[in-house]
Amino acid sequence: MNISSMTKHVAAIALAGAAGTLLSGCGGGSEPNASTAQALQLASASKVAALTAGVNSGQVYTLINPNSGKALDVAASGSADGSNVAIWSPNGSGAQQWRVNANSNGSYSLINVPSGKALDVASAGTADGSNVQIWTANGTGAQQWQINPAANGAYTLTNVNSGKALDVAAAGTADGSNVAIWSANGTVAQLWQLQPFGASNAWRLVWSDEFNGSAIDLSKWSFEVNGNGGGNNELQYYTARPENARTENGHLVIEARKENYTGPDGSRQYTSARLRTLNKGDWLYGRMEARIKLPRGQGIWPAFWMLPTDNKYGNWAASGEIDILEAVNLNASNNTIYGSIHFGGSWPNNAHTTVAYVPPSNVADNYHTYAVEWEPTQIRWYVDNVLYSTQTSWWSAGGAFPAPFDQRFHVLLNLAVGGAWPGNPDGSTVFSQKMEVDYVRVYQK
Repeated sequence: MNISSMTKHVAAIALAGAAGTLLSGCGGGSEPNASTAQALQLASASKVAALTAGVNSGQVYTLINPNSGKALDVAASGSADGSNVAIWSPNGSGAQQWRVNANSNGSYSLINVPSGKALDVASAGTADGSNVQIWTANGTGAQQWQINPAANGAYTLTNVNSGKALDVAAAGTADGSNVAIWSANGTVAQLWQLQPFGASNAWRLVWSDEFNGSAIDLSKWSFEVNGNGGGNNELQYYTARPENARTENGHLVIEARKENYTGPDGSRQYTSARLRTLNKGDWLYGRMEARIKLPRGQGIWPAFWMLPTDNKYGNWAASGEIDILEAVNLNASNNTIYGSIHFGGSWPNNAHTTVAYVPPSNVADNYHTYAVEWEPTQIRWYVDNVLYSTQTSWWSAGGAFPAPFDQRFHVLLNLAVGGAWPGNPDGSTVFSQKMEVDYVRVYQK
């Protein structure tokens, strides 16, 4: 969500539309610690699907089959889609490192660390003996696994799509014995021990708002109240009224309304809200995520984003901006969301990189989890744990790389009406429109 002229940004974004489309720049990552997710579940059972005790989301593991003593291994350390998965003597190589990422339905994805590819049932097979391989992460059931405790500290891994278990073919014990799926039978060929590479690989919850209270928590959020257009010629007046922002049924609701409103900055025909964690929640690096259902319509512009707290490198965009999620003009034929960074010099000498992505299900009808993983020299964007963009190149006129993204940032949530990017609402736009936020969470290592 930009805070100055959008002219160059709009011109580039107009070229987008396909999933993962790079607009001036695009490619693994990790997920939050399961123990903290379980604590959140106890606080709000409707928010988080049950996760498996002892399995830390975001942790890197070696999976050992206790029958053979061999590790789950990508053959020949392959990184291409379709590379085969077998068992091999443990050797500490990347071919045997699997990052276990929690999904919102209580299942897990297993991501091979060096390749960034997911453990996958070939062709989404459901028959006994369907082969297991690695494939680009896509969030399908062929890549989702239930991890269930079994005997002696081991686990079974059951593929969500087929209901079949991860199995060493013919209970093999030799290097290269193939791995497939097979009907669950309780044999040792279907048991796996998860041996962690080190807890430092896991994201750990440091801040969250589940929006379970009767009002917005002002120890975590403050309202920006103004009618100055956000630097983008937006049409709304941002207020602190419950009509525009409130908690409701365990969610934050930001509501854009068509109404005449007059404040110190004059009169406007639309109202909405913009909240931020400035000086209440400020972080250097981390995983920032929110589960959101987006509004739709011409001229409607929701955003989940971050700005620098201290502006140590100068005015926008020399001190940076991280847009975790933006969408404009969502409708039946437009399901595109965007992730961006803004950097460079102070406006008008600013630069940006934006990537467009089209989630497989409608973002205005369904909740989706939007996240960035921000590390010193890399920022990654996810939707529902599917990685769609990785950025490693940026600069600031005010300092050496990795400036400007080496200072504290804070989180913002807002719903704009009109502006240089979406254009104005028209006769097709239905009001009011609501941006509904299930939670916001921040993790750090």
